[in-house]
Amino acid sequence: MGYHNKIIWTQEMENILKENFGKFSLRKIRRDFFSNLNLSSVYKKSNQLGLYRSMQTTQIPNKNTYNQDFWSEPNLINSYYAGLLAADGCVITNKNSAPCRIVLSISVKDEIIIDKFINYLDYKGKRNYKYPATGAMVALFLSSVYKPAKDLAINFNVTPIKTFRLGPPPLVNKNLEFSYLIGYIDGDGSCAARKSTLTGRPYLEMSFVSASRKIIEWIELMINRTFHNPNSSLPKIRKKENCYRYVVTGLRAAIIQNYLNT
Repeated sequence: MGYHNKIIWTQEMENILKENFGKFSLRKIRRDFFSNLNLSSVYKKSNQLGLYRSMQTTQIPNKNTYNQDFWSEPNLINSYYAGLLAADGCVITNKNSAPCRIVLSISVKDEIIIDKFINYLDYKGKRNYKYPATGAMVALFLSSVYKPAKDLAINFNVTPIKTFRLGPPPLVNKNLEFSYLIGYIDGDGSCAARKSTLTGRPYLEMSFVSASRKIIEWIELMINRTFHNPNSSLPKIRKKENCYRYVVTGLRAAIIQNYLNT
């Protein structure tokens, strides 16, 4: 007859799990605090404690529970959130191909972005959480989206099924373009300090990624147009599998970062 040792969870262990759940991924929690347990045991206890909440769709009962005109006229704020949606959100359609939901999903560590979005939208619904092994996520689900989806498509070129065909926003104001770009960076970009493998010296790297070449080409064009240095060679768009990547490094990246922060 097989025999398995029963895992005994003490109150102290449960408190540690509760305190760190949502702040870190389950893999990190297990590695840092419960290295003698396997991941499934930590996951099971999280469920038993009611910590692991699945992503539940929150239906907004009527169109007046958030500002339907948020994206009607491009401005600095809605351009930022259009860029963020282009990177980390989606417009979902129903079986008749009509827009039925707008979803924005980001890491819990960046939840302040959702907090501000809620205020700007005058949103009365609930936020939603999920806890995959890669890290806790928070999302907003907007329904009754016919007008917002239309405005996003016309003013920012954010449409359903955009993964491989996302195009540049039709903005004519440079400040709005860069506001959109900041939102895109917060979703599918990065800005981080690196260390040269040759000299050991630190340098700044700014990276943009997408499955759509059109949006990366637009980012490349906008950066080259604004921050062109005739004395240095221009970086090239690189493709790996189905992903396009554009990287700016060194002083040029620092100048861009400083410009975007002002």
